[in-house]
Amino acid sequence: EYTKLNRRIIERRYELMPEIYTAFREAHETGLPIVRPLYINFPEDPEAYKIHNEFTFGSRLLVAPVLDSGVVKRDVYLPAGDWTDIDDRSELSGGWHEVDAPLGVTPVFVKDGTVLFTQSLVQSTAEQADTLYLRVYGKENGEGNAYFDDGETYAYKHGDYLAMKVTSKRSGQGTELEIASEGRFKPGYKQLAVRLKMSSAPQKAEAITRDGRKLTGTVKKLGQNIIQVSFPFDASVKTIRID
Repeated sequence: EYTKLNRRIIERRYELMPEIYTAFREAHETGLPIVRPLYINFPEDPEAYKIHNEFTFGSRLLVAPVLDSGVVKRDVYLPAGDWTDIDDRSELSGGWHEVDAPLGVTPVFVKDGTVLFTQSLVQSTAEQADTLYLRVYGKENGEGNAYFDDGETYAYKHGDYLAMKVTSKRSGQGTELEIASEGRFKPGYKQLAVRLKMSSAPQKAEAITRDGRKLTGTVKKLGQNIIQVSFPFDASVKTIRID
């Protein structure tokens, strides 16, 4: 039982590796800590200064660890806005909530308006994941960013890196993602997949590269109104339109 729980926790680390690596890059550039008290990301919220048992990881994940043995629930404070549980996609508004936290589960939340970068499961950092996921949270516009390099050398100092910034725009039932990229590094992903909430399957899913090529997406329904649209990975994609 405990082996399975520990395996799942380790697997989450590898799935979140794009966010983890990006958080380290941000710390390198800005000096901001990777693990932060809530008031760093939410300085306008007086309650955030009182919270000592939650933290944000980088700028996009709020983590509420269980710190006492035998506890299966805990109270969580979420700053103003709408939030989504990263595991079960349940949605909560800002304020105090009692949430389930059974053994092996750490409550983690993503604020609406976020595009989160994750990847398919690997067994070590030496292994290349097949798929890069862009997970779009919320009904309004959002954004996210990620940084990639070879993870081993100083080649990034000479332009061999890839910095991606994604802006999502919701319009009716449609979503458009604008991707701005910098650097010449090409990650070894085979697929780029967008996951977002839609009430019905899209009629059209298309990606356009910077040189004008069009890529047609493959649509898959994952349940709970979550749609996944997959494209062949291409670091030069500049626009993704899902209608």
